[in-house]
Amino acid sequence: MIFKGLTAYSFRIDLEKNEKSTAEILKFFEKYNVVKYYGNPELGDKTEKPHYQMIIWMKEITSEHRTKMRNYWRGKVEKKKGGGVSLTKAKFEKKLFGYCRKNEKNCIFTNVSKEIYKNIEIVESIKAVKVKNREKLQKIIGGISLKLTKYEYLGALE
Repeated sequence: MIFKGLTAYSFRIDLEKNEKSTAEILKFFEKYNVVKYYGNPELGDKTEKPHYQMIIWMKEITSEHRTKMRNYWRGKVEKKKGGGVSLTKAKFEKKLFGYCRKNEKNCIFTNVSKEIYKNIEIVESIKAVKVKNREKLQKIIGGISLKLTKYEYLGALE
């Protein structure tokens, strides 16, 4: 637990980074008593959709209350496949916090002190992990051609 007495939630909203979006998010946080927040505006790995990827902390709330919070954004975000807004209770608080730091730049959107978030390890995106693993595999198997049949490949690998 990073903040005693507060529960962590994953908050993702499909909004472009601008003053209007920031003001609306802050208004939302005030209305629903969000105590602490940390996030970055970023682009989706596959969709390249602009959004804010955030972790927020507040007193624990019910699923009905989370639904009311998501409904706040009706008409304010474009609802496409994926909903435009996601608000779920965090299962692994530090991993979520690290994931929100993955594209950390100068445009951090937070009220969490730097001393706290600098102690949270950055978690890479799934895409970045896959690329690294593919590179590792290529180093291990060396010059084995990827044009071999499945059985030829397994024989050469052995």
